Amino acid sequence: MKLLASTALLIGISAGSAAAQQPINVTLPGTTSGVSLRPSDKLETQLQGKMDHAYGNAWRHLEGQPFVQRSWQPGEIVMNNKQRLGDLLLQYDAYGQQLLGVHKGKTDTLLLDHNSVQSFVVKDELSPDRLRTFRRFENAVRPEQRLNYVEVLHAGHYSLLKHHGRQLHRASDAQALNGDTNNDRIAEVYTYFLSRPDGTAVPVKLNAKSLSGAAPELAAAIKAALASKKTDNTEAGMASLLDSVDKAQ
Repeated sequence: MKLLASTALLIGISAGSAAAQQPINVTLPGTTSGVSLRPSDKLETQLQGKMDHAYGNAWRHLEGQPFVQRSWQPGEIVMNNKQRLGDLLLQYDAYGQQLLGVHKGKTDTLLLDHNSVQSFVVKDELSPDRLRTFRRFENAVRPEQRLNYVEVLHAGHYSLLKHHGRQLHRASDAQALNGDTNNDRIAEVYTYFLSRPDGTAVPVKLNAKSLSGAAPELAAAIKAALASKKTDNTEAGMASLLDSVDKAQ
């Protein structure tokens, strides 16, 4: 990704709701720098003029993609002061760990400040009736991840979190000599965490044994739930399992 300015603003948000509508695709701007939002624009006003630079697209010849979703989707961000800002199209760059936004009716891609935004919700491009919730990973063990966002798969007394990442694999000279594609490739990388009531977050695998080990007080309930209903070791299966045994307190 190419940042087309010397400074930029990153923001994080908490869960909110987005209006149901059909997916909207917005073409990323080219390599010319963007323009600032007008002072009358809500987002510019709320961020006090700090977010005024465009974000370029340098991934045209890349196999794979850096984004969590392939298309821009309607979403809403929640600021640190709990104020909600909608009327946006959002993308999350899992390679650069950067939140991008487009104000509806505009073409400039904006780099949002993780220090200012607590969380965001965005429409799922594969399931139009579903919203995906992300929050800042403030309780990450690794300090460098605390400004990243994690997707909330289950929220209750415990939270099942998914950290999206990407790895860039450079094309080798040998591939080019053999006539193979010489494009770089970006691969998806995921890590799952269970956020616990004491504020810690521990890595887990998508199976009942791992969840029981990370949440001992839920172990008996998980065992009983599995005895009555088989659960797949998938994101949806483990989220559903936790939904049935873990309630917000």
